[in-house]
Amino acid sequence: MTRFTVIFGRPKIRKPRSASFSFLNNLNDYRFFNDGFNQFDAYLIRPDQTTLNGLKRRFTNVNYHLGSKKEQHILISHKQEFRKGLVAGLDFGALSSPGDFSRQLNKNRNFNIYAGYESKAKTYRNFISYTSNKVENQENGGIVADSVFEDASDLNSKTLPISLGCNLTHRTRDYFFIKQQFHLSNLFKNIDSTSSEPEFDNTGFVISHTSWWSRKSVEFVNLNADTSYFTNFYKDSTATDDSSFYYDGFHQVVLDYNFKLNDARFSLGGGYEYQDAHYRTDSINFDQFLGSALLQAHFEDHLFNADFSFRKSISDTYEKVIESRLYVAFSPISKRYKTWASLNISKRPQYFKDQLYVSNHFRWSNDFDLAEQLRFETGILIPSLKLKVQATYLNVGNYVFYNEKAEPEMLGKKLNYLEARITHSWQTGKFGTDNMIRLQNVDESPAVYVPTVALFSSLYYHNSFFKNALRLRLGVDVTFSSESELYQYMPATGVFYESTSKKSGNYPRLDLVGVLKIGTANIFVKLEHFNAGLSERDYYGAYLHPLTGRNFKFGLSWDLAD
Repeated sequence: MTRFTVIFGRPKIRKPRSASFSFLNNLNDYRFFNDGFNQFDAYLIRPDQTTLNGLKRRFTNVNYHLGSKKEQHILISHKQEFRKGLVAGLDFGALSSPGDFSRQLNKNRNFNIYAGYESKAKTYRNFISYTSNKVENQENGGIVADSVFEDASDLNSKTLPISLGCNLTHRTRDYFFIKQQFHLSNLFKNIDSTSSEPEFDNTGFVISHTSWWSRKSVEFVNLNADTSYFTNFYKDSTATDDSSFYYDGFHQVVLDYNFKLNDARFSLGGGYEYQDAHYRTDSINFDQFLGSALLQAHFEDHLFNADFSFRKSISDTYEKVIESRLYVAFSPISKRYKTWASLNISKRPQYFKDQLYVSNHFRWSNDFDLAEQLRFETGILIPSLKLKVQATYLNVGNYVFYNEKAEPEMLGKKLNYLEARITHSWQTGKFGTDNMIRLQNVDESPAVYVPTVALFSSLYYHNSFFKNALRLRLGVDVTFSSESELYQYMPATGVFYESTSKKSGNYPRLDLVGVLKIGTANIFVKLEHFNAGLSERDYYGAYLHPLTGRNFKFGLSWDLAD
């Protein structure tokens, strides 16, 4: 199923050479320091924790996509329980996508290997993983003018003239992650053969230790510089490298006390964490250290579930850095609905790359104030109606955006952003529809462009044959967003920046989708953007970067388990 995402602030709209398949896994990242945004972040996998119990003994998923123009994606995941409490797994991904236009070949290689262990006495458990990402991408500066795309009588996208015809971006990112917990109360508890097996999340003291090391490099290689594209050349106008390197280590130690009161479960804890970050651009090094204190609490019973955390820097350099999170959810005993609300207030250091960058094409040194954010979200889920409604309010201070020179600039006022999202599924007989509508409003500013309305709808026919041994689904996916101003894209730094007032939108993108489910195998065929070129060609992902045209895909996702 096609997924449509509208990003606030730092858009990650993929350029036309980019594939629609992402290897990204989500992980709550509490680190205060960050090197900075690059549009290739969407292609990286990251360490993701796994459950230790309740698994099939062996589970494998093979996911393969084959598209026109020799586009191929493969993702293999294997997870195995060797014995109760001992789990290991491997994720491997590879992608090759030539893209629609000249100089758009994208190659990715990613893998994640991990293991988890929990002792039989429930006194110790850990999770450890190593993740490696390599992305190599041919870059270009977009087509030379929008008219060569919009006015072409016989469109052959590979022959359209482009800017920057000899560029490569090499990107690597590695993670090493370990988390371990000691249940101190179980450690000193007398257990004999008549005692019931203890639980790790039962009452008592638990001490947790987390370490996370990451290393990242981004190198833009321009072998035949287009002097009409770049404004500045500080070193060499014929061949140059724009690069940055980042390394950090994050460590956390927390002591929690878990206890029960009637049918309610409580947890109170506190600890210390620190992050040591090193950033290098050209020959300049930027090293920072931040230590912080942490308080956290958890409560749950049959109706409520609540989490609270508060983090405060105790380092003199960043004494004003804080983050506070509160989440509360309620669901009645009948489980007819679930409602929740969350509040996040933070002051964080700005991205390293936004503050310091030295290369052949760009040089800046900024001392931006802390990024301030207040985020409130609430929603309700009604399973019987297959309905989910969410609302988000975001207030951002000291927001950093990239101006018309593709250089970072801090906005002189606070931004207010409102979003309402409704997700609904409906079926009658052998027909159904899945829908998502997103309404957005943001203060008028040169920094943020978002469409007021974004819509995704999947209309389909489904049926079963041979006593449900074969299931079929045929349909049309529709993606639509209202008109909004386009960002420009700077390949040397991988960022989107202020545009030239050109707008795009009010355009439905249509995909034909067919899915066969045979046992645990899902086979799909898809004609993406089949309406490309049937009307005016004014569909763009960014200025001078048209969206991918008509594209045929075939794919297989097969689960193997015992």
